[in-house]
Amino acid sequence: MDKGAVYHRADSEWCYLGDDGLLTIVLRAARGDLHSVQMVYDDRYDAKPKRPWRRLMLEKRHSAGEYDYFQAAFQCPYSRIGYFFLLTAASGETAYYYQDGFSEQYNWGRQRLFQLPYLHPEDAPHVPQWLKESVAYQVFPDSFAQGRGRMEPAPAERTTPNGRTVSSRLGGTLRGVIENLPYLRELGVNLLYLNPIFTALSYHKYDTLEYYHIDPCLGTDEDFKELVTQCHAMGIRVMLDLVFNHVSREHPFFRDVLEKGEGSPYADWFCIHRFPVKDEQGHHYESFAFLEEMPKLNTGNPEVADYLLAVGRYWLLEYGVDGYRLDVANEVSHAFWRWFRREMEAVRPDVAIIGEVWHEAPEWIGRDQFHSVMNYPLLYAVWGFFGQDSLQAQEFTEVIGRLALLYRRDNVAAMMNFLDNHDTCRFYSICGHQRPRLRLAAAFLLSYVGMPLLFYGDEAALDGGNELESRQAMKWQLGAEDRELADWFRLLIHTRRAHPALLRGDFRSAGCDPLHGTAAFWREAGQERVLCLFHNAQETAAYPLPEGAAYTDLLTGERLSGGEAAGLTPFGARLLATSSLQEDGQ
Repeated sequence: MDKGAVYHRADSEWCYLGDDGLLTIVLRAARGDLHSVQMVYDDRYDAKPKRPWRRLMLEKRHSAGEYDYFQAAFQCPYSRIGYFFLLTAASGETAYYYQDGFSEQYNWGRQRLFQLPYLHPEDAPHVPQWLKESVAYQVFPDSFAQGRGRMEPAPAERTTPNGRTVSSRLGGTLRGVIENLPYLRELGVNLLYLNPIFTALSYHKYDTLEYYHIDPCLGTDEDFKELVTQCHAMGIRVMLDLVFNHVSREHPFFRDVLEKGEGSPYADWFCIHRFPVKDEQGHHYESFAFLEEMPKLNTGNPEVADYLLAVGRYWLLEYGVDGYRLDVANEVSHAFWRWFRREMEAVRPDVAIIGEVWHEAPEWIGRDQFHSVMNYPLLYAVWGFFGQDSLQAQEFTEVIGRLALLYRRDNVAAMMNFLDNHDTCRFYSICGHQRPRLRLAAAFLLSYVGMPLLFYGDEAALDGGNELESRQAMKWQLGAEDRELADWFRLLIHTRRAHPALLRGDFRSAGCDPLHGTAAFWREAGQERVLCLFHNAQETAAYPLPEGAAYTDLLTGERLSGGEAAGLTPFGARLLATSSLQEDGQ
C-alpha cells in the first residue's frame, strides 16, 4: 500500500456539509492501489471503543494522474463526528488511517481521530440555487447592439455632467440590449452578465470614473433600470461586473492625490510608494498590470472599503441586480472579500458573487468569499482537447474529473465555465474555424457540471485571434450555417434546462476511449442519469453502452439498449439518458 499518496483533511473541501444537508467526504490514494475505502465514524463525544461504530463505503469517483479519488455524501446522524478510515489495498493488505497517521491494527483513541467538531448549517457554502441552475450569456455592451437585431460600428464620445469626455469604440448601448432580450429568451439563457457599464473613460469601461451612474455612451440610469425590470419579467437575472481593484487615473479621488500629494484626504486610498506619485522616472504607485492609467485602490483602508461596499449595496437595493462578477478578484485582500460577502448577503441573501481568478482558487471559494470563480483551468483543457488536439482523451478526462472534485459540490455546481470571453481569443479561432469542433465544444460546455456561460456571438461563430478582435461587433444577419449553429446552441440550452441531471446533477467519471478520441462522463440527479459522450475525431466510432438500462438520446430521440454500441459521428456528441428496463417496458 502506497501510504504516502493517501490524503484527507477534515473541515475542508475534503470534508464538508453541503447546502443539501449532506456531509461529503473525499479521500485520495495512489492510482489503482486501493480496493476499498471505508469510513468508520461516531459521535465525537459519545464514541466508545467497544461499541460498533457506523461504517460507510466511499466510492471511487475519478482517477487523474497518479491518484484515485474516493467520495461519499450522506446524511450524518450526528451533529459532530470523529472518524477514521479502513483502507484495503488491491493486494489484500489493510491499514487504518487516522489524523496522525497509519496503524496496521485497530487502535482507538479520540486524539487520533479526524474530527468535524460541529456540523453548523451556517457553515455550508450557501450557493444560491438559482446560480447553480443558470445558463448565462455575457454581453460586452459596446459590441452587442444598438437596436433590435442591429449593430453598426459607430464610435462615439459623450460628456459627463462634470465635464469629462468618455468614449465608445463600436457604439453598442443598453437600449440595444433591451431590444434584443426576446432573442436571449428564445435562446434559453436565464442569466445576463454585463461587462462594466459604469462611467469610465475607455470603451471597455474597466477604468471607472464614477460608480453610481451608467456611462453616457451606453445609455442612462433609467435605461438600466428598464433593462433589469424587463429581464426579471422574462425570468432572466442580471449580473454586473464590479471593478474594485483599481479606478481610472482620472477618477476625482486620484486626481486630488495628483494635485495635492500627501496633503490629499485620499492619499491613503491608493497603494502609493512615494510622492510625488508621478515624475520623470515614471509613476510611483501600484496599478493594474503596470498600467499607470488604472491606479490600484487600497482596500485595507476602512474608508475605501466603506466606499466600495456602499457601491455594492446601491445596485442591489436601487436596481435589483442579482449578483456581481468581481474583476481582478485575486489581487484584492481576502479580508475585504469576506466583508463584501457579509454586507451583500445582508442586503440580499441570494446574491451571487463570482471572482475573476485565472488559476485554481480554493483559498477564495467556500463559506465566506466567492460562490465560484471563472473556470480558466477548464477553459485551457477545452481548448486543448476540442480546439487544438494538444490534449488527448485520457488527459482531458482526467482534468475534467479532477476539476469536478476540486471544490465543494455546491461551488463546483456554480463554477463559471466558458469557451471564451472578452479577455481571450474566440474558441472559433482557436479551433481553426472548424464548426464541427465548435459544436462539439458547445455540447460539452452545456452538459458539464457548473454554470455554462456563452460569450455573445459564440452561437453565431464569431471569431477573434486577440482581445480586441474577440470584442468585435455582434453578428445579427445570419446565413444558413450560422442559423444552424444557433439552433444547435438553442437545442443544447433547452435540453440542459429540461433535465435535472444536466442542470444540477453530480459528476461521475465514465472513463474514455483513448484509441478513438472519445471522452465520457455521467451526470446524475436523483433517479435521472445521463451518459455524456464526446467524440473528438474525424472518423466514426462506437461506444459500448453499459448493460442493465435502456438509453434515449436527448438530442435526437434515438433509443438504444444497454450492451449495444452507440454510434458516434466525426466530432459528434451524444447525451444518453438512462431508464431501467422495467421502466422502458422491456
